[in-house]
Amino acid sequence: MCLSVLGLVSVAASAQEPAAPPMPKNPNQLLMLAQKENRLTNPDIQPWHLKISVKQFDPSGSVTAESQIEGFWAGASRYKVVYTTPSGSTTQYGSERGMVQPAGMPMPPIPVMQAGDAFTNPILENENVIGEWVLKREERKQDGVKLVCLIAKGIKTAAGEYAFRGPTYCLDAAQPSLLSRSFSGPAGDAIYTRTDIQNFHGYYVPRDVELTVGGKRKFEARLELIEDLAQTDEAFFAPPADAVPTPLVKSVAVSAGIASAMRIGGEPPEYPIGARMRGMSGTVVLEAKIGKDGSISDLKVVSGPEELQKAALAAVRTWRYRPYLLNGEPVEVRTQVNVVFQLR
Repeated sequence: MCLSVLGLVSVAASAQEPAAPPMPKNPNQLLMLAQKENRLTNPDIQPWHLKISVKQFDPSGSVTAESQIEGFWAGASRYKVVYTTPSGSTTQYGSERGMVQPAGMPMPPIPVMQAGDAFTNPILENENVIGEWVLKREERKQDGVKLVCLIAKGIKTAAGEYAFRGPTYCLDAAQPSLLSRSFSGPAGDAIYTRTDIQNFHGYYVPRDVELTVGGKRKFEARLELIEDLAQTDEAFFAPPADAVPTPLVKSVAVSAGIASAMRIGGEPPEYPIGARMRGMSGTVVLEAKIGKDGSISDLKVVSGPEELQKAALAAVRTWRYRPYLLNGEPVEVRTQVNVVFQLR
């Protein structure tokens, strides 16, 4: 098995790299495989130490902040992550109580935490969610590289299938290494691009990650180092005595596409008879809040034909969602909901 060390350190391989696993034809099974093979927090992975540098950009393309992430992982309740940002340094610990940090430390900026996740846990959905998705498989080619892209088109529930425009995951056609993740949002397409893929003990990890939204860079991050972690004793991972549960972000804004992928139930809208008779169609856009329990509230109409708004509100009030997780904890979500009325 190969010990892959990037950045300033180079270590010779102790054995041949493991062969890539077979690529299933079924798109759901393939995405489940990719979720496992690209995740550095699997229970059977060799303990690791990594360093990541992050640059954030403003809309003009100028760098607004530079940060560093240093992570140590030996298990779900035995890890430590140090975020060093312009606003200060924060160390978060995994423990039997969940994630904790010393009292008084600031929360790291969300884009910096997202950058870290893009290396260690880039496919956020678990196997249960992926198993319920309706996925379309497409073969593509980009810069001479053959890709297999898996596009979320809907979700299967007890009440039937619901269509939505969900995320797209593109893999290397020769191995289940994730090269990009994209989804649509109000500010344009958000695209995470992962390049220079390395093999670390059979798992795929990129050297570089970039996030663009609407064609503009939001952040770029580089894996400066990844290596085996030799020190895995309890004392190294023990939180300080004053550690408290990591403060939760009260709410986050997510795109309509991501919110659609979280939906698990609810009634479809009923087409108003008068609007149908007049041949009226269109999209009603709503603002909404999704609670930690997946319930929906604070609905407000943003736009759309007035004759269709009441039916859209009535339907969306019945919808239920999977909780949105940030750092493994549910948070409230602010989002838009698009209700499409189309005559058939």
